[in-house]
Amino acid sequence: MGVIIRQGIKYSVVRYSAIFLGLLSTIFIYPLVLDEIGLVRTIQAIALVMAPIAHLGSNVAALRFFPKFNSDKLKAAGFFSLLNRTTLLGSLLVTGIYFIFQHPILEAYQVTNDTYSDIFILIPLFIFLLAFSQLYETYSANYMRIAVPGAMGELSLKVILPTLMILYINSYLNINQVIIGLLLSYLLLDLSLLAYLKQQVKGPLFARIPKLGKSFRKELRSFSAYNLFTSLSILISIRIDLIMLSAMTNFTISGIYSINMLVGEVIDAPRQAFIKIVNPIISKAYKDNDQEKIKDLYQNTSMHMFFASSLLFVGIISSIDDLYTIMPNGDLVATGKQVIYILGATKLIDNAFGINSIVLQHSKWFKFLLFAVCFLAGVNIINNYFLIPEYQMNGAALATLISGLGFNLLKFFRIKQKLGFQPFTWKIPVLLVIGILAYFVGTLIPAGIEENALMACLKIILRSLLVGGVFLGIAIGIKISPELNGLLRNFTTKYLNR
Repeated sequence: MGVIIRQGIKYSVVRYSAIFLGLLSTIFIYPLVLDEIGLVRTIQAIALVMAPIAHLGSNVAALRFFPKFNSDKLKAAGFFSLLNRTTLLGSLLVTGIYFIFQHPILEAYQVTNDTYSDIFILIPLFIFLLAFSQLYETYSANYMRIAVPGAMGELSLKVILPTLMILYINSYLNINQVIIGLLLSYLLLDLSLLAYLKQQVKGPLFARIPKLGKSFRKELRSFSAYNLFTSLSILISIRIDLIMLSAMTNFTISGIYSINMLVGEVIDAPRQAFIKIVNPIISKAYKDNDQEKIKDLYQNTSMHMFFASSLLFVGIISSIDDLYTIMPNGDLVATGKQVIYILGATKLIDNAFGINSIVLQHSKWFKFLLFAVCFLAGVNIINNYFLIPEYQMNGAALATLISGLGFNLLKFFRIKQKLGFQPFTWKIPVLLVIGILAYFVGTLIPAGIEENALMACLKIILRSLLVGGVFLGIAIGIKISPELNGLLRNFTTKYLNR
């Protein structure tokens, strides 16, 4: 667990630096352009949902089959070439699909002006560039490197988009130029990730695709196909809310929703960090038939992910009213306050259930994921269809919560049935109690949306210190995480006891 926690912490630092920049943008910039940020977030959500088709399963295969080629640098380079060729073919397929359905898409989003029509035509380019950046970032995990690729992806986009929006607000750019600038940032990201991979590989990055045996080709196609539909369905389950909300309401409402969605990004950062580093380790554990290691990772990551996400969730909801106070158009953005509670609970559930998708994905029961996510994607679409007209933003969030809980339960029972272990230990309910206690301690500092911005900022800082101090103090005191206590002890010895 030591390497996982260290890499997870490094990636989390990067991700939280990006989230901090995103938080500044969300508080001070995006509330001024609700319609435009709703448009941008919708385009990004569409690209994210369609990216698995562009991959054709290559990004998951990059982890699953890398150990078979890693012993020979030339073969590994050939495998990387195969992944790139597959993603290119998938991107061309997506482009064709998009232009076939272009007119129904424009009608669904009520796009009637030429400006937005021109922007929607660029969606295939977003999908193409996003697919390759995801492939390169995933492939970097094979070399136990997630912090630098994470910094490239997370920080660059968190800086560029608000910069473009500031230029737009001050009339230096129009919305079309903002979108073009965002596209160029994705292109720059792809090139940067490719250069970083070249440095890490220390050998040829591309080579002639090796001859693959008939049985391996069959295994590769089968695994990639199943994971294509699995990844697609997962993303539909978690991203269709924003896509359907924009189509069934308007971009302003989706802009408010996307701003309040930031809490989900913050709370989910620990899970994303652990998944990126644990993924190749789980793959190797299956190859070595090390069931005990898989069980240990499953339970340990669940506890640590829930630990971090609970701390973040409590810290956010205890200061949310003061956050709205310092936000331009805060009273309007606050209409989506319930979204924070609902999506925050969804992410807590995801973190508590741990790395169940990874455990199944690399097992011989990986096909079960296809059934589970296809069913839940359908349920999520139906839930959004009926809940959004009635509850709008809250309906979209509720649909995500219902599908997320159902998906995790299905995976939980499948792993329990086939592998005989589950992620929960006594530490999960203890952390829940600590979180509740820390929240109520935080309420000792009252919040109010009627206050001035300076007072609200001071109260956010004080309340965060109080909530964080109570939560971490109790957790460290009862040694709920021996690994965390060990890191703290090493830090103290190295830097404080000189």
